[in-house]
Amino acid sequence: MKIFLFTLNFFVLQLIIAQNNFQYVSFSGKIENHNGNEVKIYQGNKYMKVIQLSEDGSFSDTLHVKKGMYTFRDIKEVTPVYLSPGYDLNISLDTKEFDESIVYKGKGSGPNTYLSKLFLYNEDNEVSFFQEKEFSEHEYFKYTYPHMKGVPRY
Repeated sequence: MKIFLFTLNFFVLQLIIAQNNFQYVSFSGKIENHNGNEVKIYQGNKYMKVIQLSEDGSFSDTLHVKKGMYTFRDIKEVTPVYLSPGYDLNISLDTKEFDESIVYKGKGSGPNTYLSKLFLYNEDNEVSFFQEKEFSEHEYFKYTYPHMKGVPRY
């Protein structure tokens, strides 16, 4: 009986430790031609964290997050980032070509690559809400489909 209780306690403890490990995101990257010495992460309008950049523009931090949309902000530029517990995400970019240069690697790169391509596509092909509302189903598909080219399927 003591062995059973010891084993049960051991597995419960391991489960608690595993759950705590997956509430975090490992977030790192490198920014070429960085505009300052920090980047900021926001969730909605709420400030979340400041991450210091090294002299070469690299950074690394662990973020306590809930699954959802966040904003990655350089002093002058901003991009959406999707974070989920357990991600090990790396971002690289050049501020001279911010949106065009973003590359994601690691666990969580798929959804973020999709978001960056969608954001860039929408920026380059912006139509008003009223124009989009008037699209037929076929026109809407033609308008929204091109941003998916080159995005891996998961």
